[in-house]
This record gives sequence, structure tokens and C-alpha cells, in this order.
Amino acid sequence: MLYFFLHQFLVYCPLVFAGIILLLILASYLSEFCKKLKIFRKISFKKLIWLLIGATVVFDFGLSLVQYFVWRANSFSRFFLPPYQSWDYFLSYSFFHFFLADILSLFSALFFYVIFKTFKKYKGHFISECELNLLFLASLLIAWPKILFFIPLLLFLGVLFSLFNFLVLKKGNINWPSLIILALLLSFLGAGYFLKLTGLEVLFI
Repeated sequence: MLYFFLHQFLVYCPLVFAGIILLLILASYLSEFCKKLKIFRKISFKKLIWLLIGATVVFDFGLSLVQYFVWRANSFSRFFLPPYQSWDYFLSYSFFHFFLADILSLFSALFFYVIFKTFKKYKGHFISECELNLLFLASLLIAWPKILFFIPLLLFLGVLFSLFNFLVLKKGNINWPSLIILALLLSFLGAGYFLKLTGLEVLFI
């Protein structure tokens, strides 16, 4: 029973943690318009990135450890563990069930970060370093495979608002923080439906 509650805690705690980080992102953004939230202006997206990665690693190892003790306590599943089986079976199970999705999330976030970083290199005013960190953090939050909806949506919104700025407001700059947060919220709401409609839900791990 204890292991059951620990497992549930480790499964749902990352969702709560991600929700808190999302609220901090929103508070940091809204602090530009509300003096009462000025305390959130000093939030470092880079520190939140490392905090999220570190917490994810801890949660994944925690789930693996709980899984080990659950199997060891069961008269049937203990045969999946040493000395009845090699460690390879348990390590493979833990990797594919707990670590793989987060590793894919990290590498896909890094991939799109590098793409935007490359655009910044050749067009300095395209996006700032702080906005790049926000993009990377948002990509980690939305996670794999919903990032496959988030990035195209962000690019679509970028093109849409660029045309609006150019044709209507006669401005050339893109407000990336607004677009990233908008795309992130829309992805939380609609990415699951999109992946189901397109058959990409099979990419969920």
C-alpha cells in the first residue's frame, strides 16, 4: 500500500510541479503590466530549466526505485529481478517506461532551441536570449510528443502576427513571449486532440 501511494505521488507530482512553473512563467510575463507582480520580474528562465530537468530526473529515478520494491514484494513479479533475472530486464523496463519520454522531450526541445538559435545568429534581432530560454522551458513543459504540435503552432502564430504587425501596425518585431505563452496554453488544451486526429498519439510513451 505504501508503494502504491509513493507511485501515485511520483506520477502526479511532476504535473503539479509543471503547473507551478507554468504559473511562474505567467506571473513573470504579467509582471510587465502589473506593478503588484513586479517581484516575479527577476525570475530566471535558465534556472527554471535546470530546476525542471533536475526534478524530472529525480522523479524518474524515484519511479524506478518504487517499481523495484513493488516487484520485489510480489511473489510473482520478483522473478523479474535478480537473482532470477539479470539487471538488464529491470533497467530496460525502467528506461522505456520512465526515462525515454523525458529524454525525447529534452532532445526535441534542444533541437528546436538550436534551430531558433541559428536564426538568431544570422538575424540578431529575430529573438533574444531570454526569449530563447523561455522557448526551451516551454518546450520542456509541453513535453514529447505534444511538442510536435507546439512548435508548428508557434511558427504559424509567428507568421500570422508578423503579417499583422507589418500590414496593420507597421512594425517588424515579434513579441515572442506572448506568442510562446499563447502557443503553450493552446497546446495544453488542444495538442492531445490534434495527435489523436492525426494518428500521432502512437508516439506517446
